Amino acid sequence: MSGMSSLFLAMARLPWEMSRLAAGAVAAALPGDPGWRELDNRLRAFELFQSAGLDLGRELARMGSLDPWSGIWVAEGLGYALGMAGRPLPLDGLPERTWIPAHTGMGLALAGRAVESGEASALRAFVERCRALSWPGLAGAAIEGLGLAARTLRPDLVPGLGRVLEDLGEDLVARFWHGLGRGLFFVPTNAAPWGDPPRRALEKVWREPPHGPGRRNALAGLGWAMTLVDLRSPELLDRFLRRHATELPPDGAFSHGVAAAVLVWAQWAGRDALLEAFLSHAATDPALWDLHVRHPAERALGHLLPALRRDGRWEDLFRVRP
Repeated sequence: MSGMSSLFLAMARLPWEMSRLAAGAVAAALPGDPGWRELDNRLRAFELFQSAGLDLGRELARMGSLDPWSGIWVAEGLGYALGMAGRPLPLDGLPERTWIPAHTGMGLALAGRAVESGEASALRAFVERCRALSWPGLAGAAIEGLGLAARTLRPDLVPGLGRVLEDLGEDLVARFWHGLGRGLFFVPTNAAPWGDPPRRALEKVWREPPHGPGRRNALAGLGWAMTLVDLRSPELLDRFLRRHATELPPDGAFSHGVAAAVLVWAQWAGRDALLEAFLSHAATDPALWDLHVRHPAERALGHLLPALRRDGRWEDLFRVRP
């Protein structure tokens, strides 16, 4: 079994072999239980991601037939499928809106092989390959997948990989820990729908990175994943803030992840009805929502999005600057 197949099984197979359909049925039967709704979102995103194949025309047509939230996971899965097949992204044939998810998917495919090796030479080769295959301004989006793959596939190797990357550059280290934060949202132990799943992930954000910059990036990555996966369920992020806002540092790392995910969405689907509903969510505590979600996202949409569309440095959304 390939390393990435193991990764997918870890992401999709919970200890009790819970299927997405079962999770969706329970979520529908218990609409007041956010844990099951969150699990259903994660499993549905994975199912769409995994379903993408190598037929470019077919997948582009399918993206167009799906709602935007479903389509973005197919776009990422297309990048993954191409990466696993050793084929470059045909960006001249891909609509511009697909470039970001296609790069994150490709990076995840390439990262699996590097993680399985764990050697410095393999990590260097992974970084070089991402840079060679990515369009300008997008290599960092592919490289960030290393942290997600490492945390999901081989968590035992995470400390050693982090130390190796320290010698390869500060920017790579930041992206690694950002990807790890995204991975923490998906690992089965943090996805179990009872108790407080986001709290379990948050505890690991503070514990696993060995330094402050790593923790800031992991927190941003967690906020990134929570926002994009649960964009159609803002009540889940609302619940997280109501319970844990006092544990978030004032440096804005979590809000950085939220705003970055919103920008990725805006590039994918524009400022559509789903994004508007998310931003204008009637939060339990409107002040908390404004502080951590709406205001940072609105600032990013107003000031950062035009600059990103002008210079194409979308990779800046996949790490927190020192």
